[in-house]
Amino acid sequence: MRARITARPEAEQDGAIVSPMRSRLLTTLSIFSLGLIACSEAGPDSGSGGSPGAGGDPATGGAGVGGTPEASGGAPTSGGAPAGGAPSIGGNNTGGDNSGASGGEVSAGGAPAGGAPSTGGGAQGSGGSQSDEFLLSGPAWEGVNNDDCTPETPEPCPTYPLESTNFGSPQKNVSPEISWSGVPEGTMSFALVLSDLTNGMAHWVLYDIPASVTMLPKGLPSGSPLQDPAGAKQVSFAGASYFGSGACGNVYEHRLYALGDANLSPAMNSASAARTAVQNADILGETFIVMQSRDCN
Repeated sequence: MRARITARPEAEQDGAIVSPMRSRLLTTLSIFSLGLIACSEAGPDSGSGGSPGAGGDPATGGAGVGGTPEASGGAPTSGGAPAGGAPSIGGNNTGGDNSGASGGEVSAGGAPAGGAPSTGGGAQGSGGSQSDEFLLSGPAWEGVNNDDCTPETPEPCPTYPLESTNFGSPQKNVSPEISWSGVPEGTMSFALVLSDLTNGMAHWVLYDIPASVTMLPKGLPSGSPLQDPAGAKQVSFAGASYFGSGACGNVYEHRLYALGDANLSPAMNSASAARTAVQNADILGETFIVMQSRDCN
């Protein structure tokens, strides 16, 4: 028996022999190509604007859909790929991250600018506290820390209060009213020393003045210790009492010391010894007034 061979059907296209499967594939590719051409010819607005808006990807929106840079770049305002869609016009760069960052920087810059006056204010406050200098004052004289008044140059010296001198008739010898401010931190007690700068002698020393006291009343009584200020001790030429200016024309100094010691020696028998004890103590601050005895009648 002779075998029977059946040939597979074939089709002709443009003079070539093509199988049905290849024919269908070519038909499909042709339709797809026509679609691409139709999309390319649809214009820059539909091709370039659609892809970047939908995908946000300049590579697919520009090269894949628009076909050529010229076609997709035809409408830069619509976000076409060549115009830089996302980089140049995109919301992230102008309306989003960059704008926000710029705004943030301005705000941040504003904060330091606003902070500076506050800091400046703090610095001014510190300067103000420094004006609370340790100062001694009294209603019987003007000026304080006046080191221009010396035995050699008595002309600028204020006058020693007449009622506080220790000469003449009747004898005055009334201790002056004295107050102070700007007490140094850590002060435990005060000491007041009256010295004759002309001859270097210590006239009167009042020590162990409590740290809570900032004023001595006029006319302290004799005795030691005192009841006001409580516990304060005194010593002078005359014993346990004030002893004022004793020589007309001499220059005298009232010097107040802020001490880090609560108490000095319990009792000292001379103003010179008491002055030495004060000067050897823990001195935190000093303030003074220098005056000349004159018009001594």
